[in-house]
Order: sequence, then C-alpha cells, then structure tokens
Amino acid sequence: MQRKRYKYIRFIGMLATVFFTLLTGEISHSQGSAWQKIDNGLEVGRFLSPQTSRIGSSQIYVIRINPEHYAFKLMCASEHAKTPLSVKAWCKQHGLISAINAGMFQADMLSAVSLMKNFAHINNPRLSKDNTIFAFNPTKKDLPKAQIIDRTVQNYDALKSVYQSQFQGIRMIAPGRKNVWQEQPDEWSIAALGSDGDGNILFIFSRSPYTVHDFINILLELPIDIQRAMYLDGGAVAQLYFSNKHIEIDESGVYESVLTTPVSSQTIAPIPNVIGIVKK
Repeated sequence: MQRKRYKYIRFIGMLATVFFTLLTGEISHSQGSAWQKIDNGLEVGRFLSPQTSRIGSSQIYVIRINPEHYAFKLMCASEHAKTPLSVKAWCKQHGLISAINAGMFQADMLSAVSLMKNFAHINNPRLSKDNTIFAFNPTKKDLPKAQIIDRTVQNYDALKSVYQSQFQGIRMIAPGRKNVWQEQPDEWSIAALGSDGDGNILFIFSRSPYTVHDFINILLELPIDIQRAMYLDGGAVAQLYFSNKHIEIDESGVYESVLTTPVSSQTIAPIPNVIGIVKK
C-alpha cells in the first residue's frame, strides 16, 4: 500500500506540472523550452526531473537572473536586528523579488559556516577549504556583475578585494560541467546556486529529495546550460521564494526524518542569511 501511495503522490505532482504547461503555453518536457519570461533578464523555469524522486512531484524550480538587469542583495540577520526569518519574510520585509538560502549556517542562527561579507559587514571572515565563492557588487566596471568563482581555476587572491559582497559554499559543478560531489546514500531537499554559459545566475530548488550527486547529474541533463554550481543548503531549511507579476513560488524543504512518508505541509524554518534580487 505504501508504494502505491508514493506512486499516487508522484502522479499528482506530474499532473500539476502538465497543468502549468497548458496554462502558460511556455513549459514543456526537459528537452524543450521550459522558461517563462517575467521581465527582461528574469525568467522562471519549472522542470520535471528526468529522475523521479520517491517522494513529491519531482519538480525543479530554476530562477534565471541576468545580473545586467537585476542586482543581488545579501541579507544577514547579523546585520539586520539579529532576527532570522523565512525566505518569504526576508523578501517581504526588504522588497526582494526572489531569494534563496545564502549557504549553510552555524548553531548560533547568525553565522555562516564559512566566508560571508557584505560591504563593510563581516558575518564570517573565515575562508574554508571549499572551492566556490559567489561574488557580486564589483568595484571595477570591467568585471562580471556577479559570478561563481572557482578557486581551482581562478586567482581568488586577486578577486577577493574587488568584490564587495561574497559568500562561500561547497562546489557541486566544476568547470567543464564536471560533477565533483562524492556519492552518498542520503537524500534531502536541495537549494543551490548556479551560473550558465551566458553569465546568468540561477536560483535552483527541489523539494523532492535526491542525493546531491544525483541532483547534480539531473541539473546537467536539464536544458539550462548550467556551467558551475554551489551548494546552498538542504533539508527543512532549504527555501525558495519568488513573487512578481501575479506569479508566486513559495517552496521549503522537508526534514530528512520524514523521507519515508509523503510530503506534507510544515512550519517554515527561519534562516539567518539569504541572497535575493531587486530590479536595477
């Protein structure tokens, strides 16, 4: 009976994706165009994963952002009233169109696990061994407005002083579209940050649980031209919010401990640090 319930849940999720396809006329299978244009430089993608998760709809959200049209905002509770919020609440309080986790955080519910700075505000000065850093707010006009720096192929020492906002994360996809995440059996909801071949930044979210290694392979199969990616967070604290032009996406992850039961509603966890966008 339990297996039948899972199949039923996945079937309902697939029906929801098909309904959205018919409604917008712009969403199709993973081989076709799955982008809905919201504005110049801003698109929403909803993709049915080529690998079915054992729980939920197997739908993956991707927000595609052109840094020439949209600015990135790093919001830290350590800089704003010491109060963690849900991603939706961060957006509502600070006028963000969309936001996602800005990496993992420590037990104090304020500090990132590794490097995080926003102009003069230093959330965590520690540079860990992790190889990817999301950098934005450059001081020089000839630099990309935002980029995922890969320390194995770029000179971070030369770049760290010319980007005013940065945070570090675990590398998922290395240059050459290489999956560099070690295989493991555990599955959970995933929030990630990516960049494509045109320099767009991607907010990526799946509520349906996958191993991170499998999720990376899924992203490499999707028609999103992903070139680099870094892990943001997983499980119940992983969140994505988007609201613009009558379209709202409000997604949160599930606890690892409930992965043997159908996905259900739950209290949204507050988080201390998010990366969001506003129109320039």
